[in-house]
Amino acid sequence: MNDDRKKFSLFNFMNRDGKGVEKGSELNVLEKPGIVNFFILAWRNIGKLASINLFYVFGNFPIFFAIFAMTGYTSVQTVSPGVGLYSALKGTLYYVPNGSSALNSPVIASLNGIFGKQAVSQVPTTFTYILYGLTLLVIFTSGIVNTGCAYLLRNMIRGEHIFVWSDFWYAVKKNIRQALIFGVIDVIISVLLVYDLFWFNTNAAVAPIMRIFSFVGIAMIVIYFFMRMYIYPMLITFDLSIFKMFKNAVLFAILGIKRNLMCLLGTALVVVLNLAIYFTFMPLGTALPFVITVALINYISMYCAYPVIKKYMIDPYYTEVQNKRKQ
Repeated sequence: MNDDRKKFSLFNFMNRDGKGVEKGSELNVLEKPGIVNFFILAWRNIGKLASINLFYVFGNFPIFFAIFAMTGYTSVQTVSPGVGLYSALKGTLYYVPNGSSALNSPVIASLNGIFGKQAVSQVPTTFTYILYGLTLLVIFTSGIVNTGCAYLLRNMIRGEHIFVWSDFWYAVKKNIRQALIFGVIDVIISVLLVYDLFWFNTNAAVAPIMRIFSFVGIAMIVIYFFMRMYIYPMLITFDLSIFKMFKNAVLFAILGIKRNLMCLLGTALVVVLNLAIYFTFMPLGTALPFVITVALINYISMYCAYPVIKKYMIDPYYTEVQNKRKQ
């Protein structure tokens, strides 16, 4: 372990041994997983959270292909009308009533000035599409990264000492098969839910019933958000099939509703705060997701989910074992 800490200093740059903890000041979060302990534990492990954030960001490196493609550097710039109605207006310009040109009409001229404004648009190239294709590799990296980081965050909340690099790869090697399978399922479900929501909102003006479907889509995203909180902790803690993990996650989405809502609120606050910093001071707001934001959101999720798992799955198991021993 000591060799790992020396070799991979990048992921342990803030994990140096301190002066120690005074006797009687140990923090057992699972005895009282409240808001106060949440902040105490986060502050004590701020360095490890920053290290874990590196795994989340750079472990899912295919996302950078999409970011680079969206910058426009690989696209061709062209000038075209900025308003979609201009094509219809253009047709009226060539209509000649009673032998006089429509161009002489002051109304048409005014409309042409309003809707004929040109705008610069980006036309994707072959290389752009290649970059978007490479982004699909995230379906293979997502499950692996989330599994390894979930193991680190769970041990952090349990009060166990963690070595970021070695413990991450230990969890990945132990759960590689289910990590890959669920990672693919997780990305597909997440993309479909977000796509459906955007599709419903886009078509709400055409078909009012789509507005109802939009609210249904939001509800489905929230429910899956609650379920996802529990699947990765169960994946690294128990030997369960993916079907059973989904089944248990549905139950936990109901049983842990109070903590789930707190997680949703905490996640929203972190995102809003990051956006506020971005619009106030862009360099810092841009850097935060690469430093702490992603790990902090997942820390909130694990802090809210694991006590519920412990209450309904782990504690009953040990109680049953102790009762059998007494018999």
